[in-house]
Parts: sequence; structure tokens; C-alpha cells
Amino acid sequence: MKTWMLAAVSLFALGAVAPATAADLPLYKAPAAAVPVYDWSGIYAGINGGGGLAHACWGVTRALGIAVDPAVGEGCHNAGGGTVGGQLGYRWQKSRWVFGIEGQGNWADFKGSNVSVALAPITNQTRIDSFGLFTDQLGYAVNNLLLYGKAGGVVAHDKYDTFFPGAPAAATFNSVNQTRWGYTIGIGVEWGFAENWSVGGEYNHVFLGHHSADFATLAGGFAPRTDRIGQDIDMGLIRINYRWGGPGRRQILRQSFPQEPPSPDHVRIAPNPHSNANKGLASRRPFARSGRPAPARCRQRANNPLTIRTRHWKSVPVLPTFAGIPIGADPGSGRRAPFLLARSRTFGIP
Repeated sequence: MKTWMLAAVSLFALGAVAPATAADLPLYKAPAAAVPVYDWSGIYAGINGGGGLAHACWGVTRALGIAVDPAVGEGCHNAGGGTVGGQLGYRWQKSRWVFGIEGQGNWADFKGSNVSVALAPITNQTRIDSFGLFTDQLGYAVNNLLLYGKAGGVVAHDKYDTFFPGAPAAATFNSVNQTRWGYTIGIGVEWGFAENWSVGGEYNHVFLGHHSADFATLAGGFAPRTDRIGQDIDMGLIRINYRWGGPGRRQILRQSFPQEPPSPDHVRIAPNPHSNANKGLASRRPFARSGRPAPARCRQRANNPLTIRTRHWKSVPVLPTFAGIPIGADPGSGRRAPFLLARSRTFGIP
């Protein structure tokens, strides 16, 4: 009779393994909702406009075929005005960092002059009518706000004139056109106000260095000379861009919990607090929260056949349950089977 009763209890226990094991998984909070984040990746094009100020200093290094050393300064002047143009580029965002390349071309009307200190009353005039920038960018994005720096090469078209003040334009007797190369550095900020649209501001400083200009003369060789001209430019621009090729907003999942609960093989098993090797670990017993020690009849037997082996070779006892309460456990503890099985190794068939 006892053999049949033991067999019946064993079959009942095996039937309870699946639901009890599935319920043993620890509880996890649901992941937070996806948050839209602005993405700066993609090809973009736009227009820009603003103003600039070029600073130019002239010095005579040769006059009437005779070298002048050191150079005789003719003075400096600022050539200011407006500019308008366009830009085309590509950006790639990695985490919060944004990398990019860009080409920009502008028409300009930067013009200024001064009376030559060495050859008064002759007036020297500088005019910049176009320029182009070819730069790399490195930026840091805070959602739809982008802060960036840039550096690269620049090319500008200059025109230098020498004339007598008050004379008509046709009386200009010395004129030189030059294409000058240099480099530029700049900083900017850009704000994405729509999914693919952004607006921003930018400052650039252009270094054009020093170059020599050989001025032509009137018939008869009037006042031929060579000037060494040093020049740089400061510019402020407002830009509007439209971007293709990348989503304006991407979805990210912000959560501090795993997306899936771990498998039963990875559930942490508390050590048996009643073993000699684990004295002093009573605070980790499954009944510690209730303030009562585990009943003696619930202690694990070494030869308990109703166990589950995990991949870490730790034994998880399996108990038959009734209304969620393990048979042999103390119903007054208020602890349901999932908690007992997931947190303890101390239960078995009495």
C-alpha cells in the first residue's frame, strides 16, 4: 500500500514540475517605451549667408627693378562685406559623436582700402569676390542639437588695385588678380527643428598667408613694383540644411532591465543554510523574511530523486504543489511555491 501511495505522489510531483518551474522565474519590470532620438547621419545640402572681414597688409619688396630689403610697409586695411553661398556634405553619427565632410562655395563682396604710407597719395585696395572651403567635421550631438568643430583647406579669389584717390575707375593703373590657397578652422552649432531640416550658425577663420603680387605698369614703365601681401579672413554665417539618406529620428530603448527574463538554468540558487558549510548564512534562508526558520520537515535530503539539474550542476528541488503551496511547507508563511523554489535548495519530499 505504501508503495502505491509513493508512486502516486511521485506522478503528482512530476506533473507539477512544468508549471512550478515556469513560475520560478524572477519578476522583471516591463521595458520602457521607445524614445525618439534625432539622427544626424546622411547627405545634406543647404544655403548660407552672412558677413566677413578680411585683414590685409601690403609691403613693397621691389621697386623700379631694385629689391627692397627689408620690405617697406604701405599700411594695412580691412576689407569687409557680405557673402552668400551653398554647402554640400555628409555626416555619420556614432553614439553621440558625429563625423562629417563638407564642401562650401560662396560669392563675396569683401572690399577695403588705405592710402599707401610709402607711396602716398596712391591708394591700395583689396577685394575678395569668391571663396571655397573643404573641411572635415567632428561634432557632439545632444539629441537635435549639434555642436561641432571643423578644419580644412580654403581657396579664395583676390583682386588688388592701385589708383589715385578721386580718379575715375578707368584711371586704375596697377591691378593684380590672384587665386590664393590657405587653410581654415571653425566652430558651429546646428539645431534640427524638423525631421530633415536644421538651422545653425558658424564662425570661420581663414589663413591665407603671405604672397607676392607683381603689379603691371602704364606704358613707359611708370612705378613698377612688387608687393608682399599678407591676408586673413574672419566670417560669420547662418546656415539652413536639408538632409537625405538617414532617418531624422531613430528609436532607442532606454531600460535598466534585461529584455527577456533569464532561463531557469541561470537562476541563482541560495545555499542550504542548514549545512555545516553554510553556518551564518541564515539571512539568506527563504523563510528569513517571515521571521521564522524553515520547518525541519522541509530540509533537503541528499538522496532526493525529484530534482532538476541546471547547466551549472546545481540541484533545484521540485515539490508537488496544491493551490500554489508546496506540500510539506508551512502554509502560514504566506510564501508561494515560485518564491520557495526559485530561492532555495532546502525543500524535498519528506
